[in-house]
Amino acid sequence: MAVSSHGRIIVPLFRQRWCYPCAMLDSKQRHKLLLADRTRDVAWITATIEHVLAADPTVTLAEVEAVFRDAAGHSYVIAGEPFSVVIGFAAWHSALGRLGMTAEMNRAVLANVHNVEVERAACAPIVGTPRLLDQG
Repeated sequence: MAVSSHGRIIVPLFRQRWCYPCAMLDSKQRHKLLLADRTRDVAWITATIEHVLAADPTVTLAEVEAVFRDAAGHSYVIAGEPFSVVIGFAAWHSALGRLGMTAEMNRAVLANVHNVEVERAACAPIVGTPRLLDQG
């Protein structure tokens, strides 16, 4: 517990949440996502997320989910192929239960799901002939 010079207790504004190594979204991307969250329209929020993912191939769904959680948003991203968006904690909890996933499992899957273009580049075949290493 930290105490200021005036004897008051200093409380951090934000609690530290789960974190996976990833780049931060820029302010325009966060603004776009949070404006979509305010509509509470699943189709609009999904389209906005897809637009952000298409515009920047390095963005992950975990980063998008982190924007919603840090801003106390009403939208929740659920991992899957394709991903889905639900409004409200109860709907999120129910959807995860139907999928047999925990919140931690969902976060881990979201952190590993990248944009399709990034996945294709990573899975591209290596040009050249394979070589066998000597076992000697």
